Amino acid sequence: MLNVSTSNMLNPGVEAAHDDPSQMDVSRLFSAIKQQRKLIYSWVLSVLGIGVLYLLLATPVFKASSTIFIDTQTSRAMEKQDLNAVETPVLTDTSFVDSEVEVLSSDGMALKVVRALDLASDPEFVGPHPGIIGWISSQISGAIKFVISLFTAPGPDNPELRAVDAFGRKLVVKRIGLTYIITITVSSETGEKAAKIANSLTDLYLKGVLEAKYGATRQTGDWLQSRLAAIQRQVTDAARAVEVFKADNNIVDTNHGLLNEQELGELNSQLALAAAATAETKARLDRAREVAKNPLSGNTTSEALNNNVVSRLRAQYLDLAAREGDLTARFGANHDAVVILRRQMNEISKSALEQIKQIVDADESDYQIAAARENSLRASLASLVSKSDQTSLAQVKLKDLESTAEALRTLYNNYLQKYQEALQRTSFPVSDARVVTAAVAPLEKASPKTLIVLGGGLVLGLFLGIGHVFAREMFGDKFVFMDDVQSHTGLRLLGILPEIVTPSAPRGQPPLKTGSPDNYVIEYPYSRFAETIRTVKVAIDAAKMKDEGKIIAVTSSVPEEGKTTVAINLAQLLASTGARTLLIDGDFTSRTLSGRLASESKTGLLDVLEGKAPLRDLVAVSARTGLEILPCISDGRIKDRAELLQSSAFANLLAEARQSFAYVILDMAPIVPVVDTQIVAPLVDAFLLVIEWSATSRKVVVEALSVEGVGERMIGTIVNKVDNDALKQIEAYRGKACSSYYL
Repeated sequence: MLNVSTSNMLNPGVEAAHDDPSQMDVSRLFSAIKQQRKLIYSWVLSVLGIGVLYLLLATPVFKASSTIFIDTQTSRAMEKQDLNAVETPVLTDTSFVDSEVEVLSSDGMALKVVRALDLASDPEFVGPHPGIIGWISSQISGAIKFVISLFTAPGPDNPELRAVDAFGRKLVVKRIGLTYIITITVSSETGEKAAKIANSLTDLYLKGVLEAKYGATRQTGDWLQSRLAAIQRQVTDAARAVEVFKADNNIVDTNHGLLNEQELGELNSQLALAAAATAETKARLDRAREVAKNPLSGNTTSEALNNNVVSRLRAQYLDLAAREGDLTARFGANHDAVVILRRQMNEISKSALEQIKQIVDADESDYQIAAARENSLRASLASLVSKSDQTSLAQVKLKDLESTAEALRTLYNNYLQKYQEALQRTSFPVSDARVVTAAVAPLEKASPKTLIVLGGGLVLGLFLGIGHVFAREMFGDKFVFMDDVQSHTGLRLLGILPEIVTPSAPRGQPPLKTGSPDNYVIEYPYSRFAETIRTVKVAIDAAKMKDEGKIIAVTSSVPEEGKTTVAINLAQLLASTGARTLLIDGDFTSRTLSGRLASESKTGLLDVLEGKAPLRDLVAVSARTGLEILPCISDGRIKDRAELLQSSAFANLLAEARQSFAYVILDMAPIVPVVDTQIVAPLVDAFLLVIEWSATSRKVVVEALSVEGVGERMIGTIVNKVDNDALKQIEAYRGKACSSYYL
């Protein structure tokens, strides 16, 4: 019996297994990407194909944009009629700009554009979307509307509302940062239409702003006009009340104040002058009376000195007095000449006294007149003061009336000024917004962007492909990396068999000459495939077996893993070395080997087991290698195959074959589906397990190896049907020169 080692030794060149095969590192993922790059290519091509299909079917969309500047400084300066005010920074509330964005995005503005451009009859806005994508979206939308209509009452179909809804989806209005600039972007199937719609929306908005300001100004003017008429009546009534009150209270106002106040001042001034005149005449009268006592003395009044007669008399009197004194000194006081002089002096004195009396009488008359005038003025002043006291009481009420009239007059002037400004704004309206850039037809479509779609498809395809590879490696249950075979099975990996495809092989593999893979090891003895089969032969020869012939069963976990091809080529290789080799079809269910190598045979294994003929009479011999083949021939499914495999006849057959042949290769049924392999396990020396690359589940392999009597007899495993490109990546660590030995 074969003593098979189940140590974790790898074949030369295979890296050590990971402690946890489920873990992924960068190098392992990179290697997986290289091995499964065809999968990535398929994802990339698929996504690119979808992108190209989208580019071919999608309706092109053009976008045109116009920009508006919200400028309230100019309008405020024009309202103030101050051109220098434009240079003065006027801060606009940012919420005002945001409000204008909402106005531009409103359904009201959209409805104006729809009506102005007759978009309700444009198929782009009310008709189905063109193209297959549009048709699909319209069908989905129709289905949704149908479902909604089942639960709600259908409303009337309004093309304008549908156009407004479509227009809202094609319109983007946004504010640029924190500036006062608003961008209006419209999408359409043609660039000219997009620019036309954007400019129409801009024009309608500016027109609406002007109309709103004009309407507000006109409404304000009408209100101010009516208010002015009411205030004017109030001003007239207040002025009339002031004049009536003045007339009722005898209050006369001049340019210098009230008449009674002016009269009072003038009368007071006259009284002061009259009093001064009275005092002056009184003083002159008193002096004249004193002078009258001695009229020709030296103490005369200014009025007496100014009298020509008195002055002349005085001069004569003084002259006579001088002569009288001289004559008295010469002739004595009683001299006639002195007496005559004295008589003349008395006459002159009498004449002067008469003149002074006249002056006194005149001064007394003047004094009486001045005193009478002063008394009269004092009486008038007292009467006027009495009247002024009464007028002062009325003056308080008058001032109140005048204040009311003045306030109404000021209010009227203010309203009149506002009304004039409103009239000016009505005749010369200024908008708070202006166009910075008008929309023009774009030269290129906005979507779909060919480069973006293709570039995005390439990136998305790579992402999905790499993600698929990562998911397969992280969560997959297939054997992709060779070190996974050892880590999960605990068996030695004897080799890797590349995939054989008929009638031509994949790149790097020679084509089949016969059209069948059964003689591949013979037709291409220097190929990688043949070298791997030789590795299996070396492992069989190196194993400790009985001295008699070796019985090797080739099996797999599940069907379609290529065990029959491996068994045939192994047997062909053994027979080609000159060793007598028997190949038995032990798969009673499929009997694939018999169909491929002995399709003309009428008898075989079942006849031997039933004792109808000896083994040597039923084998078919290959003329090329001398391989002897014992097929399993049956008209239908073999119901009692388990009993046949457990029979002594089958055991005797294998014992006879051991004695007659150097190698007995037994193509057995898969381990998991049927119990056949477990039955023959005690009769064979070793099992060779074939695992299909990237197809067989790890759990299935582990389950197959757990079958009693099978796992401990495994000589090793063969990974079959490895993609040639992946094989290059698997063996990349060996270097490029390694593959030069395979022909």
